[in-house]
Amino acid sequence: MSIEWICKHHGDLAKEQLYAILQLRTEVFVVEQRCAYQEGLECAAHCWAGTPVYLSAQAHLQGYYNRHGFEVVGEEYLEDDIPHIGMRKG
Repeated sequence: MSIEWICKHHGDLAKEQLYAILQLRTEVFVVEQRCAYQEGLECAAHCWAGTPVYLSAQAHLQGYYNRHGFEVVGEEYLEDDIPHIGMRKG
């Protein structure tokens, strides 16, 4: 199986693409990982230039987020029994 990464601004997505992405997020986070999540705050911050973006990353993905400009904020903690770390960009 190969993965083709395509980066698009949310405004460039067709509604079918957006719904497919949201459905997949629900299948992974809510169903597979049994982890309810709150949408919106992290995504909304992207709309305002210069506004820092904060997220709660699974700890094993710290390197991934570092490569995209995020820095660790605080100590590791458990969220839904999964190790997480606070991260900030901007």
